[in-house]
Amino acid sequence: MSGDNDDDLTNRLLESEDLRDTRDYLSRGRLLANLNDAELGDRWVGTFRAWLTGEAGLALRNMNDAAAELRLRSLALPYDRVAREMDSIQRAFIQIAPDASPVTVNLEIEEFLRVRGKLMG
Repeated sequence: MSGDNDDDLTNRLLESEDLRDTRDYLSRGRLLANLNDAELGDRWVGTFRAWLTGEAGLALRNMNDAAAELRLRSLALPYDRVAREMDSIQRAFIQIAPDASPVTVNLEIEEFLRVRGKLMG
């Protein structure tokens, strides 16, 4: 039962961060509104990859802006297009904790991505 409560809390925190990111993006003038859906997906994928590898200082904000615009359009984030990168992160966590459940691995990945965002933002 406690695991369900932890999952609920994690989901609420992630939703809160999404709302904050969307608000911040809107306050900057919705700069990506003129992109079509494919261009917007490309922008998110490119900035996700740059952010993950630490190549660009503004990558986190740019990725969050693209994610906010995708949410405003009710489009899903194109995680399928960064599946290789996500699989790489997942394999790294499984090597660290081979006995961890898939739920635990996913929660750890979410935490890793959140902390990485704070360090780079």
